[in-house]
Amino acid sequence: MSDVFVFILCVLAVYRVAHMTSSEIGPFAIFAKIREFVIKKCDGKESDKVWWIVDGFHCILCQSVWFSLLATLLFFKGVGVENFILIWMAIAGGGLVLHQFERE
Repeated sequence: MSDVFVFILCVLAVYRVAHMTSSEIGPFAIFAKIREFVIKKCDGKESDKVWWIVDGFHCILCQSVWFSLLATLLFFKGVGVENFILIWMAIAGGGLVLHQFERE
């Protein structure tokens, strides 16, 4: 497969997974249960270091950054540090573009 095709597939896959985990219930309510578990674990803790995790579980854009890191690690090995960061941010940016289209 060409790198462009792999890149497009990564953008679509990252967006889909981020959308599922941040805002959908999921099969057997698995995603909702994970979000509830994280909230319960962080409940009562005042630290901002803890609550950014809770906020991140509900933020599709935050999750797309982390899932795009995973996709870049899996599919774009050996591209050099500069290109790695560029591809990582481009995949996350593709998720942002898709999210903007969905909102309209």
